[in-house]
Amino acid sequence: MYSVTKNQFKFALILGTITCAIFILRVNADIESSIDLNTETFMDDGEIQVDSVNGTRVKRQFGCPSNCYSSCQSTYQCKIYSPTVQCVRGCCCPSTVDLDTACDGGVAVAACINKLCGQGYFCSNKNYCCRCSAGKEAGPCLFNSTEKYCPAGYACNTNNYCCPLGSGSALTACSANGVCPSGYICGAGNLCYPVSGGK
Repeated sequence: MYSVTKNQFKFALILGTITCAIFILRVNADIESSIDLNTETFMDDGEIQVDSVNGTRVKRQFGCPSNCYSSCQSTYQCKIYSPTVQCVRGCCCPSTVDLDTACDGGVAVAACINKLCGQGYFCSNKNYCCRCSAGKEAGPCLFNSTEKYCPAGYACNTNNYCCPLGSGSALTACSANGVCPSGYICGAGNLCYPVSGGK
């Protein structure tokens, strides 16, 4: 059996460590040069943004405003990647909407994700989670023992908030004799409300 002295073992360990270090440095140098080569192919002067979060580079499209990247045809395409961006002149840009007024003047709790919101909120047509699917809510519905009430022009929605008529809570005006379609009842403002909704 072959035996190794302590000095031979130390020498082999040092030699192996140096070999590994050289290999790692060469691999890193090859990767960096290939990234730089690919990037230079597509670079326009000053058009590369470096994402400080993960170190990736993103090419800004020709004609995009500052801080806007990736081409788009609609805001929906941008929101697939991030709910807080919108399509501006064919580029995905950060939204400038204030959540305090995003729900037609009312407060939004967040942006919708895949058209979904947390319980008690609806995804508005502007892609924000609001108490009403359209328009600004007028506060919670008022209750008595059998009915729900809202101010004129509002109806109680399924989450017991007063939402503007036409946002899905009230159907149409009552007929001349106070008749509404099946499942609806004539209520405040001579409008048809869902039987479970309120007046």
